[in-house]
Amino acid sequence: MAIAGSADINLRRESGANVLLVARDAPIDVGTFDPFSVPRAVTANLTLSAVARRASVEIVDFLPVDEGLETFLAPLLEAEAVTVSRRRQVPDLLKRIGEEVKRRGDRDDTSSPPTFLVLYGMHRARDFDQDSVDYDSEADLPELLSQIMRDGPEVGVHTFLWFETVASISRRLPSSAVREVSWRLAGKMSADDSSSFIGVDGASSLREQQLLAVNEDRGVLQRCTTISEPPSDWTRDLLAGIKDKPKEPAA
Repeated sequence: MAIAGSADINLRRESGANVLLVARDAPIDVGTFDPFSVPRAVTANLTLSAVARRASVEIVDFLPVDEGLETFLAPLLEAEAVTVSRRRQVPDLLKRIGEEVKRRGDRDDTSSPPTFLVLYGMHRARDFDQDSVDYDSEADLPELLSQIMRDGPEVGVHTFLWFETVASISRRLPSSAVREVSWRLAGKMSADDSSSFIGVDGASSLREQQLLAVNEDRGVLQRCTTISEPPSDWTRDLLAGIKDKPKEPAA
């Protein structure tokens, strides 16, 4: 739902087709609806869109179980529609996805089914710090992620990342990875952070439930209202409808 028209994110098979969300994870009271957080709402709806398109969805939840996506993911895990990893599994996951990106690239494969990598709560992902020694020394996580974000979109592998603050991005991501994001979603933040993240200070005037969707390559700058994550029963109905639906050709 957008303030003017539809705010769609179309992840085409082209360079930079990744998504970066910066928004605070604070419960919002929206009157007749149950309080919800913008990051959860955006992640839930993007994930369901990917599932509906028969994408292979790989989710890494860096938040504690009681703060993360467990409730939303329950029906998706029951249907085996997504795969969920925790912190210790990240090196192997990124290696596997990186190898798949390389395989597709070497074969000039632009028709394999899409893959959607969701990194939820990157501000908690300390293993991505440049000076981190907590993970396998053979797995340079920032470099692996940079390669996936650089080479993946053109062969159908797209990455979605959520950070709480602009400052945390530079602590977790090398600048080479940040440059590989054409879609940026900004929640309410200071004018300085807004200018740094999306090039304008417009995110400073947002309401708590709103976002700015920005894609400089496509000339998109749109104020949107986030939609709450759907209840589990709705998700199960969606999955039931997808199950017998013929697969669409790769986009």
